[in-house]
Amino acid sequence: MMYKQRSIQWLAILVAAVFFWSGCLETLAAAAPEEKGFLSMTPSEIYKELGEPHYIRVIDYGAGVRYAYFTPDEWARIADMAPLEQGDDVYVRTIGGITWQYHFSYTPTYLEGRFAPKYRVKDYIIYPEGTVSLSQVAGTLPEGQLLHNADAVASIVNREGGYGPILVVKIPADSRDLEQEFRRFRERGATCLELEIGFSDRITAATLKADTAVSYIALRVGVWQTEDGNPVNLQTVLK
Repeated sequence: MMYKQRSIQWLAILVAAVFFWSGCLETLAAAAPEEKGFLSMTPSEIYKELGEPHYIRVIDYGAGVRYAYFTPDEWARIADMAPLEQGDDVYVRTIGGITWQYHFSYTPTYLEGRFAPKYRVKDYIIYPEGTVSLSQVAGTLPEGQLLHNADAVASIVNREGGYGPILVVKIPADSRDLEQEFRRFRERGATCLELEIGFSDRITAATLKADTAVSYIALRVGVWQTEDGNPVNLQTVLK
């Protein structure tokens, strides 16, 4: 009888332990950043994750065509004077001891109807405050971890209207949601994640190094197509 009671006690402890570790694993899984970063999130989901934006950035269509920054309170007072402006939500975040500006813009998606768009993040840009190297991006930013993806294809390209050669990295996207929400009519090529990195100085595939200074990082939903550029072996550059 005593043996039976002890068996029941041990069984109860074992069951409790299983539930405890299951809960821990679920918590860790929920806390782990998704590979797609903030892509496809709605403004309300961004606000829930990061809180109210620190600034709203809009284009100043004056003579210099510059950007203007407003706090949410300031924007609430002037928004009726610029009804066509959505503006970018700007968050100032400290990650790995480095200060970064996250700029989010929202794109209408029409899965629920042509005239009932839902706004989601199709792309966003990250600006480091101060000098940051490519290796720091790869080792610090969650988005920078994509540079270590074994299936990533990287190249140095010159894009029309760009400020100089940029690093374009394409990674296969496992998310079906991204394809459903952002794929264009008859667009060819599989949906992918596209990481674009701009640099402070002009670079080439031969001169790109781990300590090359970065000016911005952009993550967007892209299409898997061959870039007209010079291939780069990221594993060699970042080793």
